[in-house]
Amino acid sequence: MIVKLLKSLIAYLLKVRIKEIRGMENIPPDEPFIAAANHIGFLDPFFIGAVLFIGTKKKIYFFTKPSIWKVWKGVRKFFGMIPAGYRGVKISYEFFRDNNPFPLVIFPEGKINPGKNLLRAKGGVAKLAHTFRVPVLPIGYFGPASGKISDAVKFIFSPKKSIGIIIGPPIYLPERCLGEKLTRDDSQRMSDEIMRKISALCGKPYDFPAK
Repeated sequence: MIVKLLKSLIAYLLKVRIKEIRGMENIPPDEPFIAAANHIGFLDPFFIGAVLFIGTKKKIYFFTKPSIWKVWKGVRKFFGMIPAGYRGVKISYEFFRDNNPFPLVIFPEGKINPGKNLLRAKGGVAKLAHTFRVPVLPIGYFGPASGKISDAVKFIFSPKKSIGIIIGPPIYLPERCLGEKLTRDDSQRMSDEIMRKISALCGKPYDFPAK
């Protein structure tokens, strides 16, 4: 109870720093889902997580770099961190097997990208959606675009409100795909489609042609 109250307090404190939120009605109220967003800075997970927590009243999980995941266990649990990447594959599968880690936030680009164009999506977002039969919620995020922690700290203590979050309608994988094993090309193609939806929301070009 105390942890949930603390999370609620943090979420609402973060929400007041957001200039614009659109598409809250697109958040699935009762079904598990994966939220996929562009990744422009260190603060993205906190603000996206706050909005989703307020919209669902549920614990939000995050795919995290294994290097970041190696923090104190209490911190990992509080923020719902799940290790991504090849070093975290075994732990991730065990976690998914033993838990129901949804809503789950994932950044398909795989790293912070403050540039003007989106990076090529990793195939994992489609693979996860296919494996667990959950929709993908595309999110366009606007805010401080920097890979420097110092810039994130400056923004936290700044009175400026420059963050925007636009949530698109859930993306459901085609029924014909759900009963099939996805190939690597299938996963990449579907992840590209998801990334194009994110591109339309955040305004950053996705310069990878459809196959």
